[in-house]
Amino acid sequence: MSIKIYFVHYKNIPEFTTQFHSLPHICHVQAGRSRTKTNLNIPSDDQYKDSISHLNDLYCELTFHYQLMKHGPKSNFVGLFQYSRFLNITSHHGRFNSLVSQIPQKEFPYYLNLCLNESILSTLNYDLIIPKHTYKKLLTYQNYSTYHFKKDWDVMMQVIKDKFPKIAAPLITIFHTTKGYRECNMYYTKWSLFEEISNFQFTVLIETYHRLIDYHNKRNLSNDPYQRHNIAFLSERLLSGYFDLLIQTRNISHLNTTMMSIKKPKPIIDQLRKYIFSPNVNI
Repeated sequence: MSIKIYFVHYKNIPEFTTQFHSLPHICHVQAGRSRTKTNLNIPSDDQYKDSISHLNDLYCELTFHYQLMKHGPKSNFVGLFQYSRFLNITSHHGRFNSLVSQIPQKEFPYYLNLCLNESILSTLNYDLIIPKHTYKKLLTYQNYSTYHFKKDWDVMMQVIKDKFPKIAAPLITIFHTTKGYRECNMYYTKWSLFEEISNFQFTVLIETYHRLIDYHNKRNLSNDPYQRHNIAFLSERLLSGYFDLLIQTRNISHLNTTMMSIKKPKPIIDQLRKYIFSPNVNI
């Protein structure tokens, strides 16, 4: 069984480049390569004529996801993570969550290798592994409309109705009844389901992008440049709702996210973390 785990980068992190290129199932890739002079000397999202690397400001990590969907390489299972985050396949007591939710940068590769060990991943009996919901104070649609451009959300809802009328009503109901969303466009799944998810995801996002071009060009984002990533932000909510639809028919597991921290390691804390931090196939 073949497994590929992709970590999408936009800047160099020495700890990754020195320790993980030798692991065949973990692949480090560069997104937005066509928009920068920085060459990380790893596979990138600009390798084909139909690349959307030039739209990386809007799509972020999704410019590589799109290339993977279109051109592969195919594998039995595929994982899509960000350079600083991964889904935490571990067993530990709930009260120790704070020890494993953020890990110092220099220690991050050790835990990444531990949790994404190929022998562990190959035993997971799930169709899809996804993050748990975060930011639960607001409903999904309220969250996006509050922190981003409501116009973008309204356009995406209309695209869903136009392109996927059979699932539009239940999906929009999820957006209006579920608090929070699953962030970072991360998941781990079978290739056949990856193709299904990606076809839905990019059909909606690309059409939404085209309908919003005029609005993009008129916006002044000088005071809030973070908003230029709006297609990636829309995708987080879109996938979150779609995953909730899939829960009704698929075998799915929900995991916590472990993030890289810029804080300095504390030897005593790290020893305790290594003691309680162990992979678990019964996730």
